[in-house]
Amino acid sequence: MKTNSDDLAYLRRFAAATGADKALGWRIGSDPCEDGWSGVECGDAGKVAVINIQDKGLFGTLRVLRLDGNAFTNMPEKFFGGMPGILGFNISNNTALAGWTLSEELHSLTQLRSFQASHAGINGTLYRFFSNGTNGFPFPSLDKVSLAFNHLSGHVPEIKGSTISELDLSNNMLSGSISFISDVASSMEQLRLSHNHFTGPMPEFTDFKGLYFLYVDHNHISGVVPASLTQLSSIMVVYLSGNFLQGPVPEFDSSVHTDVAKAATRGNFCRLDRGPCDPEVESLLLIARAFGYPSSFATSWQRNDACAGWIGVHCDDHRRVTGINLSRIGLNGTMDSAFGSLQSLEAILLSGNNIFGEIPESVVQLPSLRIIDVSNNNLVGTVPKFRDDIAVWAEGNPRLKLSGSSLSTPSTACFFSLIIGRIEFNTAYVRVEQTQPRQLQSKKCIRDNTSVPSTEKGIRAQK
Repeated sequence: MKTNSDDLAYLRRFAAATGADKALGWRIGSDPCEDGWSGVECGDAGKVAVINIQDKGLFGTLRVLRLDGNAFTNMPEKFFGGMPGILGFNISNNTALAGWTLSEELHSLTQLRSFQASHAGINGTLYRFFSNGTNGFPFPSLDKVSLAFNHLSGHVPEIKGSTISELDLSNNMLSGSISFISDVASSMEQLRLSHNHFTGPMPEFTDFKGLYFLYVDHNHISGVVPASLTQLSSIMVVYLSGNFLQGPVPEFDSSVHTDVAKAATRGNFCRLDRGPCDPEVESLLLIARAFGYPSSFATSWQRNDACAGWIGVHCDDHRRVTGINLSRIGLNGTMDSAFGSLQSLEAILLSGNNIFGEIPESVVQLPSLRIIDVSNNNLVGTVPKFRDDIAVWAEGNPRLKLSGSSLSTPSTACFFSLIIGRIEFNTAYVRVEQTQPRQLQSKKCIRDNTSVPSTEKGIRAQK
């Protein structure tokens, strides 16, 4: 059986580079499989299955090793040892390979420029491949990496110091943020991250001057597509569908091939055509951005109507946002001044999260505000001076100064019942109903799913 033409071409180059043509009698013009080259074993369809040339006195420098398109079943231990001068390695399209991992042994390939291992049975994480501890990225010359269609999982570590221009991690099980791509902004040209489990927002693309292919479709990415991506003069192809993208439809140049229309019809963006979102939707998306566009928001805060069942958002009969209840859902980030743009807000409930920074002054001026609960967070600064008819809970913030405020008992804190007749809470929304002013019958504000949030100590701004 004659040797596969690709394998034949590689073996002839290999023989010339290492002296195997003389040392092993690999004669020019002969066929490795048909003529039985020493140390070479062939499988089906003339594919080279084994090259065993141990201790044969070969010389020269092995620069490129191509093993792609075969039917190998196992990756030997310490396979990459003794090849410090190799520039390129390709083992793609070996679907029969048993699971193996990318280990620190690869760091010995200090001159590596291309690593191609798609459809190669790789599992585990990228940490030991891309990270060299405190020494930074271990491959100073690495330019092309293809690891698509494997079983990689976990977060992608930082790749600072890398000069990768082509990176393909598509069709794996990778998760976490895609912020790592900013480490290679200046060198990246082709980026493929499709069909993974990446979450969070897209980074800014201002520094990606040479990027022309971007595939991030079919993940769990949320937030607004940054304008810096649409403004890239180099960009040619962008795939975004299958995510939880919000905000207006991104407007690319007509020469750019995108799936934006497809993404819009499948629930991404606030509208199907170009144009701004509803003003209250825009304000809420700014609030979400300050919290890092949580995934819990992304699956709910879709389209252009905040009153259509958005988690944590309540509206009145006129479809104006009157309440925001995002208590105890693990938020991280800051309170955006956009809270102050929701002029019909009556209640802001953000207790029990990890919110830091200061309480924005914009909320002080909200004309309808009656309740703000920011207790048990990590806020700093000073509690602003609110109107006397606004109930303010802010305890449980160790670095938040209470200057200008007075501590009150739970029953005193219930004064807001002069304005609010009933508040119904659950994890998804807050409903605020104004009735005739009256005192609550109970002297306690008990925190549960059907009553006002309680505190051991309430804080209300003084007159």
